[in-house]
Amino acid sequence: MNKHFYLSFIFLFISLSTALKAQSIISGYTKDGTGSKVELVNVILLQLPDSTETAVTISDSLGWYQFKNIKQGEYVIAALQLGYAKSISKSIAVKDSAEVVLDFTMVSEYKDVAAITVTGQRQVIRQEADKMVVSVENMLATSGLSAIDVLRRSPGVSIDKDGGITLKGKTGVLVMLDDRPLYMTAEQAGNLLKAIPSDQIKEIEIITTPSAKYDAAGNAGIINIRLKKGAYEGFNGTANISYGQGVYYKFTTGVNVTYKKKKISLNAGYQYSNKIEIEENYIDRTYLNTSSEFSKLNSHTYYRAPRENHIITFGTVYSFTDRTNVSLDFIGSYGEYGWDGNGNSSLYKKNGNINNSYITTDFGAYLESNYNTNIGIQHKLDTNGTTISASANYNRYTGISNKKFEIQNYDSLNENYGNAFLYIFRDPSYTNQYSAKVDFTGKILKKIKVESGVKMLANDKFNPANILITQSGVTTDASNSFAYKDGIYMGYVTLNSTFGKKWKAQTGLRMEHTEINGVQKQLDTSFTRHYTNLFPSGNITLNATDKTSYTILYSRRIQRPSPFELNPVLAITDPYTSWGGNPYVQPEYTDVLEFSQSLFSGSVVTTLNYSNTKQPIAWVLVTDTTTLKTVTQPRNLQQRENMGVSVAVNMTVTKWWTTSLYAYAYNNHLVGNLGYGTVDQNQVAWNANATQTFMLSKKMTAEVSGNYSSSTLYGLRTIQPRGQLNCAVQRKIMAGKATIKLTVNDVFRTNRWYSSSNVNNVYTKTGGWWLDSRTVMISFSCKFGNVVNRL
Repeated sequence: MNKHFYLSFIFLFISLSTALKAQSIISGYTKDGTGSKVELVNVILLQLPDSTETAVTISDSLGWYQFKNIKQGEYVIAALQLGYAKSISKSIAVKDSAEVVLDFTMVSEYKDVAAITVTGQRQVIRQEADKMVVSVENMLATSGLSAIDVLRRSPGVSIDKDGGITLKGKTGVLVMLDDRPLYMTAEQAGNLLKAIPSDQIKEIEIITTPSAKYDAAGNAGIINIRLKKGAYEGFNGTANISYGQGVYYKFTTGVNVTYKKKKISLNAGYQYSNKIEIEENYIDRTYLNTSSEFSKLNSHTYYRAPRENHIITFGTVYSFTDRTNVSLDFIGSYGEYGWDGNGNSSLYKKNGNINNSYITTDFGAYLESNYNTNIGIQHKLDTNGTTISASANYNRYTGISNKKFEIQNYDSLNENYGNAFLYIFRDPSYTNQYSAKVDFTGKILKKIKVESGVKMLANDKFNPANILITQSGVTTDASNSFAYKDGIYMGYVTLNSTFGKKWKAQTGLRMEHTEINGVQKQLDTSFTRHYTNLFPSGNITLNATDKTSYTILYSRRIQRPSPFELNPVLAITDPYTSWGGNPYVQPEYTDVLEFSQSLFSGSVVTTLNYSNTKQPIAWVLVTDTTTLKTVTQPRNLQQRENMGVSVAVNMTVTKWWTTSLYAYAYNNHLVGNLGYGTVDQNQVAWNANATQTFMLSKKMTAEVSGNYSSSTLYGLRTIQPRGQLNCAVQRKIMAGKATIKLTVNDVFRTNRWYSSSNVNNVYTKTGGWWLDSRTVMISFSCKFGNVVNRL
């Protein structure tokens, strides 16, 4: 790669860094009587003479807080934290370009902090300026579930039967775990999310219009899953266990511990889950206007799939000084998945009689491990918010699939006529991912906050598949291997500023250069890609009143084809169905525009959005009208438009009733050339989520939640309506240190997946039903150590 490309980013980074200047800022640390840092302290800036609340912030994990963009005047500062006496500073005179340092010593109000119990209702969903945050730890009906189940209940999020994620009716979602992107295939990411228990999740951030600070990948936006970490001095921990019963059992247990003392903090956790899933699927194809003598093909399969997962987490932060700290984070997962499936299919003649049928037996095992290590350092150059940070990340993914697929053929008299088909498949997959980045934050021209950074990401994937196909007694070696490498080199700059008392603005620009190389040995093919793109972003906010604000946001995004979508080798599902990648698929690009209105201090938020995607990737079915064999491959179409309006309501109706409501109505329009004709599909759809929480007593809470999605377009398919209703009740025990919950998920067993399409003279209906979706779960969780139940 041209060295000038790297030098341009380095020059930009250094130039912005050296241009920074200080402005009026108040900052400091919140400490206890021993000098140890106290985090999560509410720090409030009050302007004299009438003590008007001007700004509020929370001290970070190092106990550090900061107020920026302060106008000249007289102020006092109040510091509040549960378990500590309220602390108020003396009067502070702030002048232009002043730098005020003020530390607080928090005095404990209690000798035994573990004795403090606070009751109240916590908000499940909150809307922030550029994202929606779902507080998973405040949801009752999620104990014993997985991260994928929680996402299914999140506003605007939809999960298909294979684990594919859509956000506000759009595919192409970048999933992040603790701010680290998961550059995996949809199947790999789905397996990891199924392995993460909900009891380990703190919150989920849904970002539909990301700024240039974020990676540009993900046309629909970003979903960032934040795991729980410790927040208190000393040794603390939580433990959880749950058992559920549907058709089969579901079991989860785990423990998380933290230790904080002066300069060091440690956290570690282990989660184990063991469950059996059961699924029923069907595919019905009707052949229209074909030269074939056959009219339709019906297939029906039934799978039983046991899953066992282990997840280990570890993290530490060490503060060398008040301004410098280093961190190390590790998350490792190991899973063993099995499946045992049976299916039957029938091929019909045009007169309605069965021509022949076949019975399939499909069983195998999948071993998967994923290990992610991140090391970082952060240094605060001054007390004015100027910081520089660097981190490096390594991720190792291994997946080994062993599959045996057998087909027995029967004639119209249901007699076996031989010609059996045996497919033995061993498919190991190895991926090494490396990334490193440097970020800088500071000020320029007093009022402008600058964030800039550079990043490198590289993937190295090798997939040697061993395949033996036996048909009519003849065995064929169909083994192949696919090697894939990519490198993405990125740099960004964002500027944030305020104008007067009511206006705030942000603008940013990101550059990403992509290099891809793939080699498929069986077909003796290779491909190479090089391209550079710019991704602008921006937003403007008007705080019309203390309780009302308006925001306009813009972002440009990219969705690169995955290695899975580029590998051209076909995988066989049955004698009439196969699928594979397309090495000629190009990335898709999306421009997103949003307008949001926040009313009543964020209790009601409405959003209008529009997005336009060029050369969208869609999986296209191509059926040979003579043999009736169908091949599914990705292809670039011309354009996809999405426009919609959403309303989110989060409020306390009474002292005992809190409601969270979300509704989104939208229109999807898809246009393109399929290779054998054109498609022009247009459909209006909507979805809704609701969570109602009731305080039955000081110790008991109940929750009713549900979600519904109407019929909508998903690529070239139309997805039929679906939804579910969940109920839960919770009681605090052991003086508030423990909680026991009873949950019923999918009460009416309506969590089903049906779709239809009419492409290339073939009308296809597919369906999927999670037979075990209705479960009764009982769970227990407790806190131990120097713990406080807090709001």
